[in-house]
Amino acid sequence: MADPPSKSGNNPFAKLAALRGSLPLGDPKAPAAQSPVEAVDPMAALLSRKVVMRRERKGRGGKTVTVVQWPDGAEAAALDALARELRKGLGTAAQREETSIAVQGDIADRVAAWLAGGARLASCEATEALASEGRRRNDRSVTAHQRQELDQRLTLLAGWCGASCAFVLDTTGQNYGASSPLPDGWQALAEAAVPLVIEATREHPLRKGGHLHLLRSVEPPFAAAESFAGVYMVLLLFDEPFAAADVSALVRRALPEIEALTVALPPPDPTRVARIADGRAG
Repeated sequence: MADPPSKSGNNPFAKLAALRGSLPLGDPKAPAAQSPVEAVDPMAALLSRKVVMRRERKGRGGKTVTVVQWPDGAEAAALDALARELRKGLGTAAQREETSIAVQGDIADRVAAWLAGGARLASCEATEALASEGRRRNDRSVTAHQRQELDQRLTLLAGWCGASCAFVLDTTGQNYGASSPLPDGWQALAEAAVPLVIEATREHPLRKGGHLHLLRSVEPPFAAAESFAGVYMVLLLFDEPFAAADVSALVRRALPEIEALTVALPPPDPTRVARIADGRAG
């Protein structure tokens, strides 16, 4: 079929056909230009994502294993590489199982410390950079909700244990969450207990695989503290002596949810949150 003529009698398609000969010819076999893609270490990417840990004994031949799982999936190659590093760093068996790694033994604290930094990274600065990068990837729109949920968990924990207040802080005394409402006189309790807790973390550095399990249930300052993820700790302050075994069991029961909420948070805003050691909760 002939091309339709224009109203002026000129054929615009004929003009385009005339220009065809002046256009440069391309090589049909030449590959399209591609922008360079930066190589990404799959194991490093795996370490920056959210993980869930649990202890399992059923179906394990009577042995306890610590299972590290990535809820959104993980590549087999990255899991195999990470399992090898875990075997080297922790000196125990570790193997890939679909989207998880099974580590031999009831050593969740050591595994968490290793993943957070410890034996995997060369310096504390690198550990903080990794933690910050993982937290920055979280949607900022849910940050306020996450903080509120963490505060609610701490409020419940304080109520279960009969504590005056509960906090999540790091080894510098930086506050990440607090129970509410804070009672009158909580600053005096914090000023007495926090220096002792921080001093205890210096004796057993958390970033080097140490673990803090402190119970001052008989003499003041009355406090209980439990570390997690190689950086943080839960701290409960009491007005009077308490049942150490009961409080310890309740803290361990609540710790997985508190840990998951804490590690998902971005770094605290220094204009909003102050150090507990300074007597301010933010």
